[in-house]
Amino acid sequence: MHVEGISPEEDFLPFEMGYLPDFVLQKAVVELNETSEAKVQDMETLKALIS
Repeated sequence: MHVEGISPEEDFLPFEMGYLPDFVLQKAVVELNETSEAKVQDMETLKALIS
C-alpha cells in the first residue's frame, strides 16, 4: 500500500518485531550453537576482551 507523499520505503520500514519466530530460534541453536550456556560464556569472553 502506498500513501501519497510517503516513499515506499517509509510504508513499512523500519520493521520491528518484539519476538523471534520459533524457526529462527531453532536455526540459531542448530547452525550457530547458540544455547543459553554458550551465550553466557561468549558474553564473558567479550567482556574480557573489552576490558
